[in-house]
Amino acid sequence: IFPENIVQILTVGAYITTFITVFVIWLIITVIVYGLSALFGGEGSFYRTFTFIGYGFLPSLIGSLITTPISVYYIMNAEIPEIDLTQLEQNPEIIDALITSLLPNEIIYSTLIINIAMIVWSLVIWSFALKHAREIDLRKAFICVLIPTVPLVIYQIWGVLTTSLP
Repeated sequence: IFPENIVQILTVGAYITTFITVFVIWLIITVIVYGLSALFGGEGSFYRTFTFIGYGFLPSLIGSLITTPISVYYIMNAEIPEIDLTQLEQNPEIIDALITSLLPNEIIYSTLIINIAMIVWSLVIWSFALKHAREIDLRKAFICVLIPTVPLVIYQIWGVLTTSLP
């Protein structure tokens, strides 16, 4: 079982990492949809597009507020085997296996479902955001935001499938 100070560090670290990741993805998606919408004759500033697309990340933040505390709870209460530095030097993948073994499969799959649901919710918001930010019709806006959204869903699924689940 983790000491209390480690638990606090893990919790804060998880939220900070989530915030930074969301911001980077927000910027990348904005650049992609801004460029794609230009192909459809979109008009409007990058700043306006960036601002409007940002509203679509509210579902991701809500999802993180649900999944992060659950994951931290399971990790905090897990029995952790002792690992010495020679084991880590010989096999660095041992950390990945250890972290994966801390979360039950039900939590991993539940988190995946919640994340995908939040991405779909974001897709709807992004479609309307791009429609209004770039003054294009909804169908064209949907196509523009679907293109970067599909890799996000694939990445979520790939992350679970490639992790060696116990």
